[in-house]
Amino acid sequence: MKIIYGIGNIGKEYIDTLLRNNVHDILLVDSQEKLWGKKYRDLEICDPKVFFSTNISQIIVSTSWDTYLEVKNILKVKYKINEEKIEWYANVLLIKNSIKIEKTFLNDVLLFCKEAQMLRNGENCAKYYNNKYDTEDCTDAINYLFTVRKMGAYIYGKDQDPQQYMRKFILDNISTINKESNILEIGPGNLPLFYESEYKNWYGVDFNYTHGVIDFNGNKWGDFYNKIFSGGWENLEQTVNEKIKGIKFDLVCGSHSFEHCSMPITALKEASLVLKESGYLVIFIPDGYSTWPGNYDKTHTIYPNIAMLQEFFKYANTFELICCKQFRTNMDLVVIAKKKSNEELHD
Repeated sequence: MKIIYGIGNIGKEYIDTLLRNNVHDILLVDSQEKLWGKKYRDLEICDPKVFFSTNISQIIVSTSWDTYLEVKNILKVKYKINEEKIEWYANVLLIKNSIKIEKTFLNDVLLFCKEAQMLRNGENCAKYYNNKYDTEDCTDAINYLFTVRKMGAYIYGKDQDPQQYMRKFILDNISTINKESNILEIGPGNLPLFYESEYKNWYGVDFNYTHGVIDFNGNKWGDFYNKIFSGGWENLEQTVNEKIKGIKFDLVCGSHSFEHCSMPITALKEASLVLKESGYLVIFIPDGYSTWPGNYDKTHTIYPNIAMLQEFFKYANTFELICCKQFRTNMDLVVIAKKKSNEELHD
């Protein structure tokens, strides 16, 4: 039996996918009392107390990533469910092995997710190929490609932090960055792109940093940074001048932090002010067209696509844009930009 927790829009789409693939032995559970006893697709929605009387092999939580983390904790603490039995729906195989999936079809869907500059859902995928493929089949294929890690957050592996691959990308593409470089990282959280222990001239700025702790979205990280200061993308020059004695940097970077700023063009101008002449800016940011569920976060202020980022840089007019493309397929984007020379800036 498949136990599905969460009967919102994500849960309903997931349930529909299971039913289309002839999976009918399903138990629906939701925390909202108003849903208990009601039915979705002739399946009754139950009170979570059913967990106490059910033999549980796996609970699939069909919610956004942030909600999944909250639900996972509730299931562990309140219902005494082993963490290994709790899984986020996007990590679970949605298409049964018995169903034949044409390789050409999957390759086409993956190509759509790599190249299309539109919301990468099943409907748009079908339109992209002039309705050669069915919308529901495209939806299933997109979910399948997430599941088998051909795209999405876990493309490098379920338990692999992407920052190590981001760091490698930076070092492979900017030959001047080394362990002696002055590096300013915005929003390092608990997984920085560069570690202070290895890069002695690393500094961090985080809007959520106070009293020795980064407090973000209910998570608290601390005791492993010596050179981190409170601040954000929009006030970098002031922060650097006040806290870091006006150091100029070879690299300003951030992994999944730029989407939290409210003035992106101002943020780009601020980054240029703290960079050395011909210094580099590197941003990893969720792709606004991605359909990876974890990208939808209540703390995000912008959901940029490639064209939007190009527009930001055009109007900031402080950088030469070198690279703006997908990093992890249908998940996030990477931007590399080089600060314009003083002569260019004053033209």
